[in-house]
Amino acid sequence: MRTLAIYVAFFLSGAAGLIYQVIWVRHFGNVFGNTVYSASLVTGVFMLGLGLGGFFAGRWIDRRRAAGVGLPLRLYGLAEGSIAILGLLLALLLPRLGPIAAWITSYRVGASGWHEISYGTHVALYALGLGLLLPITLLMGATLTLLVRHLLVEHLDEAGWRIGVLYGVNMGGAALGALLTDLLLVPMVGLLATASFGVVFNLAAAMIALRLAGPPGEGGAGATPEPAARERSPLDARTAWTAVTLLLTGFGAMGIEIIWFRFFNITFGAYREVFSILLAVMLVSMWAGSVCGGALHRRLGGAARIFMLSQAGVVITATLLLMSSEPGGALRYFNESLRADFIASGPLLRDLMAAWWRIRMIGLVIALPAFLMGFTFPVANALVQDAEDRIGRRAGVLYLANTIGAVAGSFVTGFVLIPFLGTQGSALLLFVASATAILTIYLAARSSAARSGRLELAVAGAALTVAAVGIGAWIGLDRGGLLAAHANVNRLAGERVLSTSEGVYELISVTEDESGHRRLNTNGHSMSATTIHGRRYMRLFSHFPLLHLDQPKRALVICFGVGSTARAAAMHPIERLDIVDLSRHVLKHAPYFEKWNHGVLQDERVEVFVQDGRTHLRTQPPGTYDLVTLEPPPIAFAGVSSLYTREFYELAKSKLREGGFVTQWLPAYQVPEETNLALVAAFVEVFENAILIQGDTRELILVGRLGQPVEIDLDALEERLRQRPVVKEDLAEVRVASLTDFIGLFVAGRATLLRATEGVEPMSDDRPVMEFSQSTHVQESTIPLEILAPWEAGQWCPACLSPEGSDPRLPGLPLYLGIMMGIYHSPDYREIRSWEGDSRAIEFLLPDGVTPQHPVIQSSPWLRHFFESEPPGRPGGAPPGEPGDAG
Repeated sequence: MRTLAIYVAFFLSGAAGLIYQVIWVRHFGNVFGNTVYSASLVTGVFMLGLGLGGFFAGRWIDRRRAAGVGLPLRLYGLAEGSIAILGLLLALLLPRLGPIAAWITSYRVGASGWHEISYGTHVALYALGLGLLLPITLLMGATLTLLVRHLLVEHLDEAGWRIGVLYGVNMGGAALGALLTDLLLVPMVGLLATASFGVVFNLAAAMIALRLAGPPGEGGAGATPEPAARERSPLDARTAWTAVTLLLTGFGAMGIEIIWFRFFNITFGAYREVFSILLAVMLVSMWAGSVCGGALHRRLGGAARIFMLSQAGVVITATLLLMSSEPGGALRYFNESLRADFIASGPLLRDLMAAWWRIRMIGLVIALPAFLMGFTFPVANALVQDAEDRIGRRAGVLYLANTIGAVAGSFVTGFVLIPFLGTQGSALLLFVASATAILTIYLAARSSAARSGRLELAVAGAALTVAAVGIGAWIGLDRGGLLAAHANVNRLAGERVLSTSEGVYELISVTEDESGHRRLNTNGHSMSATTIHGRRYMRLFSHFPLLHLDQPKRALVICFGVGSTARAAAMHPIERLDIVDLSRHVLKHAPYFEKWNHGVLQDERVEVFVQDGRTHLRTQPPGTYDLVTLEPPPIAFAGVSSLYTREFYELAKSKLREGGFVTQWLPAYQVPEETNLALVAAFVEVFENAILIQGDTRELILVGRLGQPVEIDLDALEERLRQRPVVKEDLAEVRVASLTDFIGLFVAGRATLLRATEGVEPMSDDRPVMEFSQSTHVQESTIPLEILAPWEAGQWCPACLSPEGSDPRLPGLPLYLGIMMGIYHSPDYREIRSWEGDSRAIEFLLPDGVTPQHPVIQSSPWLRHFFESEPPGRPGGAPPGEPGDAG
């Protein structure tokens, strides 16, 4: 029962550790930018701290073995209690680091002429991350070797089994923590309250351990170490070769995990649910593998042979299963039947079936290799643990080697291999590294006192042969075959691929259809397009607010895409235009869209920043911008919520000049109604002057202004359009051909938005519910009727709809707004993601006596297009089922 209680404590400890890690990644993303660098920092420090903590704790506890068998357990309990305290302090501190982030962030001008984060900023960021996270992660790492020492001191002959169960239950707890955090706790109670669950888990583990350890005995923690223990080194040849082996397996395993993350991110989308499922399946599989590996050694012995065979299994299963999930592969074909059932099912079953489809697809690809990966740590320990006085030190050395390999695998794969070799080439090197571990563990076995025999040599040869078969099959895979289907080509529109390339963040493809329009696709999802539908709402992000201003000086465009929004801003008489995008890779594809963005990146007024938009805003002084506009990727994607929260809007507002604007994309069709209202609630809580306008079909735009009401004066508007003829021409090109079309953009005023969101909790950094609102099939997502009130356009343009009637420059405006209201209430508009051009539902809602041939409709190219045939699929030519464009 005592051993079972220890396992329960370590299970809780594993759950707490993953809860903290997930929360830290989020906080570092909000404070230092949702970049691959901040996420890698948290992961790297987390794993390095585990390794160093295990190493130093192992050395220290071995030297104090005379203090009694209860000391390791007592120290473990104290470590868990300390982790709880530090976990709570970090949960309170990390969200408040914004001013520090702004202070340490600086730019340098790179070879491209773009502003990039300076080397000093990277050093300061990593130093801060180390300072904040290293103490708690050192304690986390110490817990493993302390318990290994406690459990093995009288049971060295069961090292593989006991460490396998111990390591496994910790992995199982981590899987629970991953699922609880992203799928339940954060959506329900927020980040701070979720961290408190980790604190409770740590405290429970501490109480269990301290109760089992009993009161301190004589000698206690201050007992004098034995001289012999201090002199003897754990790093004999066998342990050294085993440590090298675990470094290689850590490097290969973490690198392969990065490949899996990239593959499923492209396959399913960058949703939190996908990340959580992938992590949980991987950890549960490793839990099972750890226990099974220990049990096999307990029953059969031959640690080196088990290790070699399991590692060969990792290589061949990882290669063949990934290959079988490519287009035309067996697993892909196997899953199509369930996917068809999912698409054909009713709304109530669709979410559940889609989740099961994802779990099954992920599980079929990664469960078996992850299961075999779980063998490595317990079986490696079984090979070297044969001396009671070196239990902790040897476990610590192996743990440190494995975590160093994992950190290196993560960084090298993400920052070096994938950008230079692509996913497929990177995977080849990782498989070779994993196969090399078979050779090094054989050398470890040969270094043992008993020497290895012919059986070990035969097993090594067989294992290397099996691994070579998998690697050979991978080499035979068509170049780019693994990700070939993710260029996102719309065959119905006659699209062809112009370019495909991989970067640190994404796989990018540029496609062109028969009419010459181009699309930018990242990770297999449509992000931006040059069709009139895409250009219309992207241009309005800039045109609409800047036409309210006589002398705008400086604008900021966050998320470049194909450059439509930036190009629109550059048409106005501004003095400087800042463009911010996380991805240098996206910016480098701007020449493919030069026909539409007119080479805006070369405009002498433009300054380009390769940075997270939120982090960039922190570096700017108050009153910098007349316009901050942004159109992030699909809003349910992981990390995007940081640009939609109340805290982000407060930050953006603080950087505006008096009368300045913020315009924000609101693709309300992508998330459920309650999430839409939370998004709107955050915006209108921060901006006292706010309206909602229409960009294109269901692409809505939130408009907020600092210090002045959002109102338009027709005389001033006419004069600005006269002074800016290129803007007037561009508006006409995107179907805003008259003043009536311009005023008809109005959807709702602030009063309506306030009524619609009364009692709704605004989107916040602490509760980013948007990331958990992904509808499995977005046909279930509907735009709330409460935020659609175009008849209130007089709130924005008082002279347009006065008691005396509408302005003569706006012929038919009341009817125009009435037609728009009919369109907004049409089921085709509110509930169907892909506009099918079915005008019958709209015609049914037209006012009495009004037909599609009415002069008001025929005089407006925007209204007229609703009653004309549209090509199948989403406006803009994207395939049905794609998220909204971004950029």
